[in-house]
Amino acid sequence: MFEEFTERHGGAYIHANVKGSVGGRTSYDGLCCFTENGRLKELSQPFHLGDVQVTPVTINLNSVRTFRINNKSFQK
Repeated sequence: MFEEFTERHGGAYIHANVKGSVGGRTSYDGLCCFTENGRLKELSQPFHLGDVQVTPVTINLNSVRTFRINNKSFQK
């Protein structure tokens, strides 16, 4: 889903989910993913055992800018 959006429009997208459950019915895995221009660049480990998980990511703004300039929908 996230790759499709950034593949069409370019850009960088970060999705972070909390870890835990709500009311015993809904469970969240704590997953974090980062996509840039339609490519999945980083994916954290789901259901990790620690309280905090840090996933460092580097965003290439020149790549995003070039992708959007070359996209025909942004040239109109």
